[in-house]
Amino acid sequence: MSTKKSKKKRKVAPLEIQQGDSAEKVAVNKVGELWGKQTQLSLKYFAIGKHTFENHFIDALVSIKRACAQVNHRFELINNDQLGAIVHACDAVINGEHYDQFPLRVWQTGSGTQTNMNINEVITSLANTYMRANNPKGNANDAERRCLAYKWFCPVSGNPF
Repeated sequence: MSTKKSKKKRKVAPLEIQQGDSAEKVAVNKVGELWGKQTQLSLKYFAIGKHTFENHFIDALVSIKRACAQVNHRFELINNDQLGAIVHACDAVINGEHYDQFPLRVWQTGSGTQTNMNINEVITSLANTYMRANNPKGNANDAERRCLAYKWFCPVSGNPF
């Protein structure tokens, strides 16, 4: 008697792009979603319950990201274009334009890493779009390379005062 369980294949909506590293390739739906690999993995592995974060909670976290960008700009860790793109992206979320881009459940590992990455991915997507639209002479890859780095979401080193 075999203890091996048969696996049924689940039907999944067609996904357009693959993002990944050596650990796992993940299909991320490109139609309308602004999130990336980390959010998609969280949706896959933490599909517990139906409770998602309330909009005011998302607004609070995005406001922190916006403030971090301003501090990093003050310390010349990001330039004016990057700051403008990040602020524009954060303001769009805070103004309620993209709440559907935060689908994660509140039931996670407890540290908030998945929610933090979901917010980073959405803001990055919006900031990249803004930079490409406002930099017609520039190269889209250059804009993406400059904005895709998450360094502007991290606290700055040193004393900000």
